[in-house]
Amino acid sequence: QPATVASAPTASISQMLQNPRIAARVCSPVATAMVLSALQGAQKPVVTEHIISSCHDPVTGMYGLWPLAIRAAANAGYIGAVELFTDWTPALACLAAGLPLVASIRYGRGELPGAPMPATGGHLVVVTGVDGNEVLVNDPAAANHGTVSRRYPLEAFSRAWFRHRGAVYIVGP
Repeated sequence: QPATVASAPTASISQMLQNPRIAARVCSPVATAMVLSALQGAQKPVVTEHIISSCHDPVTGMYGLWPLAIRAAANAGYIGAVELFTDWTPALACLAAGLPLVASIRYGRGELPGAPMPATGGHLVVVTGVDGNEVLVNDPAAANHGTVSRRYPLEAFSRAWFRHRGAVYIVGP
């Protein structure tokens, strides 16, 4: 069972304050921008617009293709990988090493208390730590930058993450 661990602090960036035409579709590049802010030792946003355009696939029109997010991180001088976790053990090791995690979550209505979206078939959030029975998350779906940082119940978040693959991407030096 997780204890208390935290990654390097990340900037809090709301995807909902990005270009209104695409704001609902850019959780992956915004999560990538938050992780890059931590790696660069800055709690202010990196150039989010540049990362959003780097993550756009002109063929499909999507912003959520993870290889493009990994490439955007590589272009900033970092390496990345996509992993599938089955429990908290590797996640805690990454967090303890200072690496925030971009986790893919999926949950039904009311299954993740405190989330800005009542339900989602797929969304990316930045896991920044665990504090007892709570998961510390920067959720880019928050309405504004000031409400991005959240605490979700560990059990509910674990279901939303591990029940559907436990997919995560990790970016590091």
